[in-house]
Amino acid sequence: MKRAIALLLCLLIVFTLFAGCTKTEETKETATPAPTSNVISAVTTTSTDEESKEATVEINVDSSYRLCEPGEIELEYYYPMFTFCLAWIEDMNDNPIMKVMEQTTGVHIKWIHPNQDTASETYNLMFVSNDLPDIVKEMLSRYPGGVDAAIADGYYLDMVGKEEFFPNYLRTLQNNENFFKDAITDEGHYRGFGYLYNANARVNAGTGYRRDIFDDLGLSKPELISDWDHAFSVMKDAGYKEFVTIDNYGVDSYWTAAWETYGGWLNKYGVATYGPSMPEYKEYLLQAHDWYEKGYIINGVTLRSDDFIASTARGEVLVTSLQDATTGSTLRDNGSADDPDFYLAFAHAQRLTPDQIVHTHYGTGYYMHGTFVTTACEHPDVAMRWCDYFYTDEGLMLCQYGVEGITYDRDENGYPWLNEYITNNPDGVGVIWMLFINTFMGGIGIESLTPRYDLMPSIDEETKFFTESNFGKGKEDWNMPGSVSMTGEEGTEYTKIYSDIQTYVQEYTSNAIIGINDIESTWDGFQDQMERMGLSTAVKIYQQALNRYLARSTN
Repeated sequence: MKRAIALLLCLLIVFTLFAGCTKTEETKETATPAPTSNVISAVTTTSTDEESKEATVEINVDSSYRLCEPGEIELEYYYPMFTFCLAWIEDMNDNPIMKVMEQTTGVHIKWIHPNQDTASETYNLMFVSNDLPDIVKEMLSRYPGGVDAAIADGYYLDMVGKEEFFPNYLRTLQNNENFFKDAITDEGHYRGFGYLYNANARVNAGTGYRRDIFDDLGLSKPELISDWDHAFSVMKDAGYKEFVTIDNYGVDSYWTAAWETYGGWLNKYGVATYGPSMPEYKEYLLQAHDWYEKGYIINGVTLRSDDFIASTARGEVLVTSLQDATTGSTLRDNGSADDPDFYLAFAHAQRLTPDQIVHTHYGTGYYMHGTFVTTACEHPDVAMRWCDYFYTDEGLMLCQYGVEGITYDRDENGYPWLNEYITNNPDGVGVIWMLFINTFMGGIGIESLTPRYDLMPSIDEETKFFTESNFGKGKEDWNMPGSVSMTGEEGTEYTKIYSDIQTYVQEYTSNAIIGINDIESTWDGFQDQMERMGLSTAVKIYQQALNRYLARSTN
């Protein structure tokens, strides 16, 4: 089996190299560990030759979690990073929390940092060459056949029966059924040490609108579809034309949510449901087509454009999909938008009626990715305990906030708040990037258990509002869990069927919105064609996988 997997990975590497014609960045190695010190300094982001004053703080080292004598054990950690982060740090040992971790545990980490954009090549090569580090972080790359296959083939350590080495992680999973279901495979294996998050802690994507223009026209923040319809009419009368984008070939999940449907799969009370087969999907298409005919929606290929943020900054787009990092005055402040009044705000979660419950939202589960101890590790017990530290109270603070006195301070009530070193960095480094190099965001731990609005003053108001508009009126989650998994046989059959159906749905949706397909006369044929393409079989396969997911239990 290993030889077959190795051959498959070789083919993946060859294909990637020829398709991309790019070279993988060399990984960076750390120097010999320096003597430990309890004086921790911040990452210096000053981009000039002038001297800068580093933030430093003296910490009290908690030796109760000491795993070895300082420098006695070194673990090699494969940890892909974005190019921008590597421009500011040599490796994660420059991150103040890792200085705390080394003093606390005694373990030195030798980091391997491939470029996140090309990490799939180095990830595959590790298995082909059988040259595995001690710890591997999975992101976009995944082992063929999933975690169960990686364990069966002898690459990832099977954590079952070794719970004594990760009691804090185990308690985290046992106390939250959603975490548990997403962090366990159908065969009962742990999906490594998960980077977990509560879906309702921070909804950071949705529909945005130019609040400054709405204010000028006397329009309030829209919530109901009827509000949007009225606003679009007023904007057109004011001289604006084609000012709305609909993403993803017209299958825009933020708009479809108002009709309680989606362009993909839903978990509707335990029933696998394909959104485009629902009658509500037709109602969405009729409304989108009406807006297109009235000149509200931008024409042509922009239905599937990924340049909507730049178009919004230029003033060409007034209503679009967005992430919280582009809300507020951010695009104006960073020079992308010239309009001095520019303000991009989150709208309410779209609804048809005031009391309607939102069933879908941005996000597909509670487990973002996993970090795995490999079978090549000579100190697996130490590696597991090192990872487990990030689920302790102290470790969670390092993961979420960093080091007190450097990246965050506490108010009079003891509540932690990110300080200006993070939120208003003098060199203009964005908050999210600062968190990547000063905390363990995206690494191991829990991103947030409760709603958090301290990442950036200019966007927190909008993110807080949008999160509460999603969850403030009650929610029955129809999102399909991201860790629903199929067997190898199921996956092969499903992919063969669904890839064609998905392409067909995208084409039909886009053509229906712009009027090439008459919705009323072609709807039944659209449904029949999906059935002929094997939709019923795809539904059956997805239902089997969903049933196994729902059967996972902490008991």
